[in-house]
Amino acid sequence: MATTLGHLESVLGRFVPSDDSFADYLNIVCPTLYALGNWKDLVEEQSLTTDHPYVALPREFDSVLAACVDDVPMIGSSRWQDYKTVGMAGAAYGPPTLYGLVDDGYHPTMIDLVDGDADGDGDYNFRIESDDPSETNLPTSGAVTIQWVDPDGDTNVSVLEMPAAAASVATTETAGNGARIIKHIIFRDIAFDIKVIAEPVGTGSEFDLAKGRLNEVIRYRRYRLSNPSDLNKTVTLLMKRRWFDLKSPSDIVYLSDMAVLKHGILGQVAEDNSDLEAAQYHWQKCRELLESEMHQYRGGIRIKANLNPTGNGGPLASNIM
Repeated sequence: MATTLGHLESVLGRFVPSDDSFADYLNIVCPTLYALGNWKDLVEEQSLTTDHPYVALPREFDSVLAACVDDVPMIGSSRWQDYKTVGMAGAAYGPPTLYGLVDDGYHPTMIDLVDGDADGDGDYNFRIESDDPSETNLPTSGAVTIQWVDPDGDTNVSVLEMPAAAASVATTETAGNGARIIKHIIFRDIAFDIKVIAEPVGTGSEFDLAKGRLNEVIRYRRYRLSNPSDLNKTVTLLMKRRWFDLKSPSDIVYLSDMAVLKHGILGQVAEDNSDLEAAQYHWQKCRELLESEMHQYRGGIRIKANLNPTGNGGPLASNIM
C-alpha cells in the first residue's frame, strides 16, 4: 500500500542521523530501490489519446511494460529500430505498424510546438498556471526558465518569475516571439506543481507543454507509433513509475514496505560511514524482501515464458516444458 512521507518519517525517522533530513535520505535510497525491479504499486495502467505519431508518458512514469493501440497489442522496439531497418525518411508519420511502439527517448515537452495549430510557425506565448488542485494561485517564489529556438535557428531564453509574496496571481505569461523548438524547461524553487502552456498568438488551440515543481529539468519519455493520417488513437499503457524527490509530508511514496525502507536507509548510512560490508548486507536484504513481497503479491499467478519463433510481429508459442 502507498503511504506518505510524513507517516514514514514518524516510523523510520530514528534510523536517520539526527543532523540529516529524512526526506533527503529517502530521495537517495528510493531511486535505487525503484531500479531493482517492477515492484507492486510501481506499475500502473493508463489510457492516453494522441493525434500525433508519438505519445508522451505522464511525467510520473518512466517506461512502458506493455501497450495496446486502439485495443491492438503492440510490441516494443528500441531507439535503434529505424536506423537498423527502414531509415528515418518516414519519421514524420511514425514507424511501420510492424514495429509497434518505438522508444523515442526523452524530450523537454509532451507535445512539440511544430505539432500545434497556431497561425504561423512559432506563433506562441508561454503561460504558467497552478496544476495543484488545492492551489488556485501561483507560488510566491521561484521561476521557470524556457530555452527555445526560433525559425532562424537562434537560441533564446524566456524566464517566468513567480509573483511576489504579497500578490495573488493565478497566471502569468511571456511572449515566445517565434519559438519553434523547446530545448529545455527548468523549474527553480517551485513549491507545488505548476504547468507551462503554449498559447497561440492568433487563432488555434492552446496545449500543455510541461508540468513540474521544486528544482527540476523536465524530461518526458516518448514512444513513436504509426499514425500517418494524424488520427485520434487511444494508447493503453502498462507503465512503471519514476521517482520524484519528496518535500512535503503529504507527498506519496508508492514503495511503502517498512522493512525494505529501513534496510535501505541503514544501507545508505553504512555507505556514508564507509562500512561497505554492512551496506552490502542491507542492500541485499532489500532485494530479498522485495522479491518475497512480490511472490506473495502475485499469489497463484506465475510468470510464463513465451517463444517467438518468427521474430517481431509473429505468433507467440507458450513454453509448456
